Amino acid sequence: MIGRQSHNPSMDTAGGMKRENIASTIILEDHLKSMLGKSRNTNYKPWKNQQAPKNPHSPFGDFPKTHINKVTKPQKIDQVHETSHAMTTIKATSSIGKGTGGRSTSVQPRKQNYLPPPPISGATQKRVISASEFRRFYDRGDLPIKVEHEGSMAKIGWKITPEQLDYHHYLPIFFDGLREKNRSL
Repeated sequence: MIGRQSHNPSMDTAGGMKRENIASTIILEDHLKSMLGKSRNTNYKPWKNQQAPKNPHSPFGDFPKTHINKVTKPQKIDQVHETSHAMTTIKATSSIGKGTGGRSTSVQPRKQNYLPPPPISGATQKRVISASEFRRFYDRGDLPIKVEHEGSMAKIGWKITPEQLDYHHYLPIFFDGLREKNRSL
């Protein structure tokens, strides 16, 4: 490279003396140990290195010794289920029919019998809607309306004027017709 000076990190100090970084040396040693361990069929785990510094308890440093819990062995939990004599008495020769099976009594609570699932309620099934009063009156021709088909649109046409309409009689029938889903009117 002409015109550029190369920078050599090992020549950082005055006088050309080599200055080593401790962390990079440890990383290099760990890498070499893991490579050599593969040729010997052993696994090298750098976190099990005894010379490596231990991590602090928190980002603010170690806790006081009075606040650190002592390490205790985990308590052995006894088995809840009972041991089977059948597993301890099975040998090379079979002893079927000689009464050396498991225990005939148990201290465990009795298992629940199988219960069939509850019946299906049918809440999501399609239900039949009974014919409304509006449908009955419309089919008989008793309502003062007719459907006018103009092109692709269907409009309602009145046979009488709105002033002549008996609201006490027809209004409940028209409200009952709001629940009609059939568009063939």
